[in-house]
Amino acid sequence: MVIVLFISGLFFSLGIGPGKRALANLNEQMFFRDLRQLWFATFYRCIQNNTVAIIYVEDDKIIFSDSADHKTILTYPKTLHHASGVSTYIIQKTGSMRPDTEEFSSTLGKVYDMHVQLGYGMQYRLEVKNE
Repeated sequence: MVIVLFISGLFFSLGIGPGKRALANLNEQMFFRDLRQLWFATFYRCIQNNTVAIIYVEDDKIIFSDSADHKTILTYPKTLHHASGVSTYIIQKTGSMRPDTEEFSSTLGKVYDMHVQLGYGMQYRLEVKNE
């Protein structure tokens, strides 16, 4: 019985590392999915309500705020760090904004470049690079 428990414990401990890494990877993917959805929801709210919105990209969170007193905060997963410094984006009533690139680094060995491109419709794309 002791041998069976030892072998079971060994298999369990070997599975914890890859399981934690897979969960952390999933959390990062969900963060960028939520970021994309909030980004476009803020954009469409500006167009629909004819208002201006401000997006603050900070070291530990991203704040979406518009003049209709609608504020949403998206915090980074523990494995993700904003590497570009604090940024502020203003979405005009027409939906346009200045282009920029935000860089995020991950403890999982990935670097994410989020490109915001100029023009109506807020062109947005995410590039993933492995270190």
